[in-house]
Amino acid sequence: CCFPVTILAIAATGFTGKAGSISQLYAVGGYQRVLLLGLGDNAVINDNKLATYGADLAATIDKSAAKHVTIDGRYLAAAPQLAHGLELRAYRFDQLKSKAEPARKVGVDIVVADVKSAEQQHQKLQTIADGVYLARDLTNLPAADLTPQSFAEAAQALQKLGVKVTVLDSIVTGK
Repeated sequence: CCFPVTILAIAATGFTGKAGSISQLYAVGGYQRVLLLGLGDNAVINDNKLATYGADLAATIDKSAAKHVTIDGRYLAAAPQLAHGLELRAYRFDQLKSKAEPARKVGVDIVVADVKSAEQQHQKLQTIADGVYLARDLTNLPAADLTPQSFAEAAQALQKLGVKVTVLDSIVTGK
């Protein structure tokens, strides 16, 4: 099953824990890989940096042949922010491609110390990610596809999420 990562193996990779650094260890036989993500000094780490590190980690995972990844976030209080970065990095805009390639699916499990708290944090971050995806989708559309009318309709659809929307131009709404 699993091989313990030793300090000697970590030292052999030259991994120092520098913020944002990623090193890869191979277990005996090469069947299991361990990615080490450097977080740097705890005093300066914040949610935005963790999201960025999550995005960097996603890029590394995307380049690998991994089909499933487990992230040990038991000692990381802000593991949901890391997951948030992973999710934001996974965004793809394929709507206008005539033959879109299916995204490679990688299963990701994040082990956390407090599941309930992590789920609550992740739910809030997922709402933010949905808004980011909408904004990215809208800005990726050609101007001919994103008319003032369609933009107003997309904004009004956010009302079901509790967002207050006011459309100022009566030409757009037809009212």
